[in-house]
Amino acid sequence: MKYTTFTQRMEEHNEVLRKKGNSPFYSMLLALSENLIMVTKVIGEMVGTEIKVSSLEKEAREVEVVLEEIEETFAIILEKAFEDLIMKQVYEDLDPLLATLDDLIEDLNEYGETKGRAIPYIEAWDIGFFYE
Repeated sequence: MKYTTFTQRMEEHNEVLRKKGNSPFYSMLLALSENLIMVTKVIGEMVGTEIKVSSLEKEAREVEVVLEEIEETFAIILEKAFEDLIMKQVYEDLDPLLATLDDLIEDLNEYGETKGRAIPYIEAWDIGFFYE
């Protein structure tokens, strides 16, 4: 999935999240989605200008795969009613993907730091409040 496609789909998910009301769970997902969009834009800028010609092209492709899986997971979560969601399953579906994305960001940042650029890490993810 291309970075712009991911961003567009997550914006669509954000519209759904905003309509779900002020539930703390959906507010957390909205914050996570907005954080992912911001991080993805920074990654896209760096990849578009520098990484395609570097030794980190493989990591940049892996980021695209992880983003696609994250977007698909968001779509599945939003299709279900809150009452039908199992927080443990939401955690088990999203947490490994976000950890993988952070690992890839770390790899990209090792390259970016030599160029004076850095990608922020994922911050808006705290399911502990909902995890039973």
